Amino acid sequence: MEAGKWLKVRARANKFAYWHHGVSSSVDTVIHYWDGKVRETSLDRFRALGDDGQVVDDEPDYEQDEIAERARTLLGLGAARLPTRNPERFADWCCRGEPVFAPDAMDSGWSSLVIAGVLVLLFMDVFGTRYTLH
Repeated sequence: MEAGKWLKVRARANKFAYWHHGVSSSVDTVIHYWDGKVRETSLDRFRALGDDGQVVDDEPDYEQDEIAERARTLLGLGAARLPTRNPERFADWCCRGEPVFAPDAMDSGWSSLVIAGVLVLLFMDVFGTRYTLH
């Protein structure tokens, strides 16, 4: 497998099936968001997460070596630093630069979430006697 390819496997969690995504970083390794952080694993271990492995046939905005390098820049980042805990968004950012996963945009995503949480708490405080959560 060449470096810089967007890969996916059909994985299972309990009764549910889903597509798990990653980016090939060398001939036999894949970088993907798994179990709370961005990590590099062997291609065989990535394939073992599911079946029906495929290369996503998409038009990337970057050259393959640049895609692999973008994936490497996120190695080790954990859930607390990522605006979305989604392997597909990770691969999308590496291949096309979608801003949802961009390291520079991470703080703005979290600040919006904090503001939304404060507004919910304020709403519950103001209308708490009429609206209760069960």
